[in-house]
Amino acid sequence: MQISIKFLLAAILILDIFGLECSPCLTSSWHVGVAKTAITPTMPVWQAGYDRETKSAGVHDDIWARALALDNGERTVLIVACDLIGLMLPDVDEIRDQLINPTLPRDNIIITCTHQHSGPDVLGLWNKDKSQSGVDSLYLKELKATIVLTARNALAAKQKAVLAVSKTEVHGISYNGRDEGVDDFSVVILRAKSEDGKPIVTLVNFACHPEVLTEENTLITSDYPHYLYQTIESKSGGMAMLISGALGAMLTPLVSANTFEESERCGTTLANAVLAAIAEEKPLNDNTLLSRRQKILLQVANPKFVWLAQQKIIHRDFAGEQVETEVGILQIGPIRAATIPGEALPKVGFAIKPELQTDYPMIFGLANDELGYLIPEADWRPEAYEESMSLGPLAADSIKNEIVKLMKE
Repeated sequence: MQISIKFLLAAILILDIFGLECSPCLTSSWHVGVAKTAITPTMPVWQAGYDRETKSAGVHDDIWARALALDNGERTVLIVACDLIGLMLPDVDEIRDQLINPTLPRDNIIITCTHQHSGPDVLGLWNKDKSQSGVDSLYLKELKATIVLTARNALAAKQKAVLAVSKTEVHGISYNGRDEGVDDFSVVILRAKSEDGKPIVTLVNFACHPEVLTEENTLITSDYPHYLYQTIESKSGGMAMLISGALGAMLTPLVSANTFEESERCGTTLANAVLAAIAEEKPLNDNTLLSRRQKILLQVANPKFVWLAQQKIIHRDFAGEQVETEVGILQIGPIRAATIPGEALPKVGFAIKPELQTDYPMIFGLANDELGYLIPEADWRPEAYEESMSLGPLAADSIKNEIVKLMKE
């Protein structure tokens, strides 16, 4: 027996010295499941993100709910990414209420949206008649049921997996339209493969509004994420998903025209950068899996938001000119992510990432809530458009402070 052990140790050492892959070295306790379901409206809807004169006229490509279940043998975390403008906390809670169980507590469920601008209005803001909500209530009900089904399918599909992480930067597809030069080109990637090496999922964390297509487009589309998914899945296999980062005010596509051709260029450029990065990925030898949420109250200093709630245009209660939301911290091995309930400015992301104390920081924007632009008080510009779509000047700093507190617990 001693000879066998010495021989095995020597073999592993030789493989390590020569940089060869040894499958026993990559064994892990991770189990991963994925599922995706189209959430494309089957009827004309008001499209979110821009003011349009008419409802949608057709479908260019399906929009999706994509679910990832991660299990380290001790706990399970569920991440869902939807090709939507955003979902508010009351809708998220309805979904989580149907998913929680003894092995999946509420804190371990994170529902994010890519914030694309050519999908259905699920917030209420984009009816041509501004005194009426733009939400199709039947669609919203079916949407929430579909997200629950997709999440359950991912949980049921869990299989043994090996996880890996990589990072890169991608240039030429985004810029900051509010603060020139304040750009975030970083991309952090989590990938899972089955025990026999087949890709299961490629999760991409990147910050840029999916808004290549503007108000002139009346077709439902996920925008550049469509081409991101298509390219990764066709070239690598498995399921691709996008978690939008701190894209607020205003990381936007750098394009020569607002066309599907430019949308394709942006999506495939990002996808090819991801595929190049995963060639250098590092296996996750740390199987830590933690998710913590914290409920917080934010001041509502925007009378427009209060009026919208009073008129039932948005289904949200701003009792006492405050709103309850949540922030969170997620750890997957060396990856640490802050979950943020809206569209944080890149400056907010830059302030939070060092607090995560990792080489692989992620910002999960529009996570479990959508409260508009999150703008630091030092950057507040009362007359700017972004401020008109923000809770007020205190929200961003409050969120950052709560995340720092969570990190210290």
